[in-house]
Parts: sequence; structure tokens; C-alpha cells
Amino acid sequence: MAKQFISQEQKRRLRAECCFTALNANYKNQLLKNKNNYENTKTILHYMERTFYEAIFASPPIKTGIHTECAELTYDHYMSPQICSNFIFDYADVFLKDFKKFYEVFELNCRTILTNKEINMLIRGKKKRMGYTSEEAYQKSGIKLYIDGIEILNHKKALAIPEVITEWEKGFKVNNFNLFVNQSFEVPLSHQTGKIPENLLY
Repeated sequence: MAKQFISQEQKRRLRAECCFTALNANYKNQLLKNKNNYENTKTILHYMERTFYEAIFASPPIKTGIHTECAELTYDHYMSPQICSNFIFDYADVFLKDFKKFYEVFELNCRTILTNKEINMLIRGKKKRMGYTSEEAYQKSGIKLYIDGIEILNHKKALAIPEVITEWEKGFKVNNFNLFVNQSFEVPLSHQTGKIPENLLY
């Protein structure tokens, strides 16, 4: 393969354009057509999550300069792209219609923290088990962040995650990792957590 003579920014934008096109096609041609079939919807959504995730990891990372102690060559995409893709799907009428807005979220997901494998796995586990948001995961896990060797005291300001995404992420996890804004994909009662057991309905 010939060497690519485009900048990292150009490559990142091209990946985003391909991803935007693919997600739009699957949203219109698969997801909406299966909106009344919860099992199919979850399978299609998982495929779309992976499309976004793989596009992020195939793109040049944005190195923020933020790092942990004992940092090695592990770059943590601190926004959790697979989770954040659902923010796009929940607000598909905005982010799958306007590439500029989509690209803002795409770039946010390319931002990284330099750390090591152990911390990376710890943070990933805490987000899943404890429901920590991307904004609070390092602080609540007791992991200090630095920039140029100086400790960052305000993680929220340094990570610069829009509040609307953080609030959405809380709701997404509370709702058992289901879309909850996009009314086209309301979760059937039979699949909701905490549903009334059938033997108590009679």
C-alpha cells in the first residue's frame, strides 16, 4: 500500500465522514425498520456501536497532554466511544443530520489520557460496575491526573466534556444501557429492569 500523505486531522475527518455515512444508512435502513422488535433493535444497535468504536480507534488519537502517574504507552479514550455512540443515536435527529455536530462528538471521543494498562482496565471496570460517568471515573476511582507534571484538581474542567453528554450518560446507565430520549425505541415493559414479576400480577 502506498504511503498516505494526509495530515492526522484530514485522516480523522475522513474516518468520521465514512462513519457518519455508514451510521446513517444503518439507522434509516435497519434500525428504524426494526423499531418494534426489541431483540433486533439491540443487535443492530450493537453493530452500530462497534462501527463508531472502530472508527474512533482507527483514527489518529488527540493527545491532550493529560496523564496519570506511572504512565506508559497506553492511551485511554476517556469518553468510552461505544457508550457515547448511543448519545448520537438518542439524538439522531441532530447528530445524524448535521455532520458538523457529529464531528464535534467524534473528535471528543478521540481525546486521550496517557496512562498504563492496569489503570485503563480499572477505569473501564469502574464505569461498567459502578456506573461512573466518563467525567468522574478517574476522580472517583482515586486516580490523580496531571498535565506537565502538575496535578489537575478540577477533572471536570480539564476533560471538558459537555454537561449535556454527562447528564445523558447518567440516564443511559440508569436505564440499563437503553436509549431513553429517542421515542422510536421505547423499551418494552417485559425488558425493563425492576418489572413486576408475573406471579404478582394475578
